[in-house]
Amino acid sequence: MPRIYSVNESHNCDFGVDFFNGVAAVSQLDTQSIAWFTAKGYKVLDGQDFLSFWDTLTVEQVTTIANAAGVTTEDKKKWEIVTGLETALKSVINMDINSFEALADINGGKVGAAAYTDAAAIIQDLPSKVMAELETSGLKVEIPIDTWVDTDTYDKTAAGSYTFTATLDTLPDPITNTGTKTISVEVVVAAE
Repeated sequence: MPRIYSVNESHNCDFGVDFFNGVAAVSQLDTQSIAWFTAKGYKVLDGQDFLSFWDTLTVEQVTTIANAAGVTTEDKKKWEIVTGLETALKSVINMDINSFEALADINGGKVGAAAYTDAAAIIQDLPSKVMAELETSGLKVEIPIDTWVDTDTYDKTAAGSYTFTATLDTLPDPITNTGTKTISVEVVVAAE
């Protein structure tokens, strides 16, 4: 999903798409909006379906931070400053996922009185975002989940602990997961 940068870098609303300090995120499937904004001179950047921290800042704020980080800002648009800052930070800060915050077991009820009829019902209740700790900084960040996978074949008629493992969505730039860390949660169905 792309980020769209307005020609008015402080704009907060444009033609039915919510902009925040001149930036919006839209679905890649919304080709009509993308084409319209592109034709009107907006900058469309593919890669993530949400605004980065830098996107949420005013152009003045992101320019100040970029200058302090040694990123050239003279005669640059906000999108150029943001992408320059994101690139510079990747090279100096390890933003790799070290671990995920553990999720508490979920009470699946009892055999004969299970809380969930099937795996799909469980997946619907699982979080769409989880917290991760980054490698060197210890910084905690929210990570989007694409879906959850029933790795133990949930059976409401059999007591046991059923594991559901997350499939991560596109990571926010500049976060990486080179160790392919995963997170899972247990759904516990007790005996009668």
